[in-house]
Amino acid sequence: MTPATLYLNFDGVLHPRSVRLQAGAKPRLLVSGHTLFENNPLLERAVYARPHTQIVLHTWWVYLLGYRFAALQLPPAVQARVVGATLPGNRVFPRRSQSYGDRRDWLRCDVARRCPDCPLLIDCDVAQVPARLADKALILDGQVGLSTERQLEELIALLDAV
Repeated sequence: MTPATLYLNFDGVLHPRSVRLQAGAKPRLLVSGHTLFENNPLLERAVYARPHTQIVLHTWWVYLLGYRFAALQLPPAVQARVVGATLPGNRVFPRRSQSYGDRRDWLRCDVARRCPDCPLLIDCDVAQVPARLADKALILDGQVGLSTERQLEELIALLDAV
């Protein structure tokens, strides 16, 4: 079986989209009644259901807080499937560093470099979807993310479609 490579955004997928991220500061969710990474259990269930899935972190968390910090926010079973990030390198980029464009460019460059057989995307922003992945993306409501059984089934169906 060819493994799917799932490009994973955190904000709007694993918790509501409204998060304050600043280099060197603790991330803060700006929506009351929710917690950061509250949807991790459903992502973990998808990984258990489709254990050949590889995950690439496709999130501002890597840019602002570092690859290791970002990966450690995921459950151990999901961490074990993380194979990299869409940003080059594994360290926090200082604010004075060069601009790395937008996430859509990160994704496009990573797919071209990594050449995954079955690239898939889970995000909350349709503007982040390159044309190549238009039919291989699960775009969620940024306020609820991956929070229901129906969305879990949609993610598993996407992983099965490879």
